[in-house]
Amino acid sequence: MVLNTWTDITCPSGCDDNLDFVALSPDQNCVTVPNLSQVSDLYITPNNATDAFDYSGGDPTLVSGGIDNTDTNNLFTKWIVGKGGVAEPAETTYPGPKGSVVVVKRRYTLEFEVNVKEDSTRNLLRQLQFNPKNFSFRYGTIGGQLYGGPDAIIPAASNARMVLGNGDEDYELGTIILEWETSAGSGDPPRHVNPQFSI
Repeated sequence: MVLNTWTDITCPSGCDDNLDFVALSPDQNCVTVPNLSQVSDLYITPNNATDAFDYSGGDPTLVSGGIDNTDTNNLFTKWIVGKGGVAEPAETTYPGPKGSVVVVKRRYTLEFEVNVKEDSTRNLLRQLQFNPKNFSFRYGTIGGQLYGGPDAIIPAASNARMVLGNGDEDYELGTIILEWETSAGSGDPPRHVNPQFSI
């Protein structure tokens, strides 16, 4: 199983407990409006496909033609719109000597609700029920942020649910479930401004 490792921040290794904290805003009395957190966009990039984002300049830019939802040969990134969120990660810890506790890895779950009116969307969810892992992914929020960084996120598991409610006004919706793990020296994935947000 692949453990995702982010390199944009440095975590002390081994017994080195000296962490250089990042610079913060000097005016902590200023209350700013936080970013909206709902996940609204999912980008699935098959292995060896054209990536939709170029991070060569630091912040991502859109790759022209990098997204192609009509492709059936795993050559381009797929873009799916819905709504979802990332749950608090499950942490695997090692209880060490003298009361120390070390986080060994974290497992994250993204649940992403989509409209399955189109057969193509429903068939994508059916494919995800096979638990494929031959892709990487990123997710964007309605707050305009893109998560995943230059290397994107490698899934540990993929799945989908398509529950049909019995209510008079229930909708036919599906949920994409993507899980991933990060190594001990990594936590949440890197965040950048989503260059597609203004489109």
